Amino acid sequence: LLLTIPQTELAAGTDPTVVKDRISTERDNDVEIPRDLSMSYYDIDHDYQQGSQPAKRSEVTNFSSGKNTITIPVVMKPGEAAIAAARALYLLWIERSIKKLSLALPYFKLTPTDVIEVNRSNRNHLIRVTKTALEPDSMMIEVQGVSEDFGIYTTITATPSLSDLVGGTFQGGTITPI
Repeated sequence: LLLTIPQTELAAGTDPTVVKDRISTERDNDVEIPRDLSMSYYDIDHDYQQGSQPAKRSEVTNFSSGKNTITIPVVMKPGEAAIAAARALYLLWIERSIKKLSLALPYFKLTPTDVIEVNRSNRNHLIRVTKTALEPDSMMIEVQGVSEDFGIYTTITATPSLSDLVGGTFQGGTITPI
């Protein structure tokens, strides 16, 4: 976490006549997020041959039918790849909300990949910055970002199946709600 921005700092430009919405949220359509994701990797247990591990969203997402494949040039065990696939799918889900906010010039130091916490109406929003731009008319910094969840790196678990224990391939993981 880089810094926390209080509500009083939102839309606080140098020109008091310019009033902007403090923070806006655009949400992508849930059905555009794939229901299935496959992670291709190099399997250390099978002489570095390419392996693939699936991840699937909840049955609640019946209207989504998309499938994505991610190929990464990394050597992993099947269980590690299953966890990575589940994380990638969950990241697509939480990043569907795009946040836009305006900040004063001292926040010009923000760069993409910085994580900020914005307090608005007694609710904290964790945002990973994806874009910043100077708005010359209002002398404010326009910040765009996506929702961030640090818990994803500790709450996703994968449990090996019986076939995995006797030399088969691991068939997936579970996502624990946060």
